[in-house]
Amino acid sequence: LSEWNSDRRYGTLRTEGGSLVLHQTGRRSLFVPLLLDLRRRRCKKPLTWRQLSVGQSRRNEPADRAVGYRVQLGDQQWLIYRSLTPPENRTVLGQNLICEMHVSRFLPNGDVEELLELE
Repeated sequence: LSEWNSDRRYGTLRTEGGSLVLHQTGRRSLFVPLLLDLRRRRCKKPLTWRQLSVGQSRRNEPADRAVGYRVQLGDQQWLIYRSLTPPENRTVLGQNLICEMHVSRFLPNGDVEELLELE
């Protein structure tokens, strides 16, 4: 989904009959991460997310091969990466990865804390 509610090119997220309904479209392969924040105190903090460029051999990978997202909630940031083809050496947001999936958090001192990596 786009960060902006008015941009519905890639899909929608809505409530229907007390349930969340996520609808996405794509060609060939598709990865649809959904982040639910259950911490009430962060509810009013600024939220942004961006789809990132994923590089391989100095060229951008198409979104049906690999995708990366940066999520920022208040002063906390996360990186979510997913390979949609067999893992290859790729770069996203300064991180060099050879895995199927990677989730990490950026610490206030600039270090990266790896939360999940599937090889």
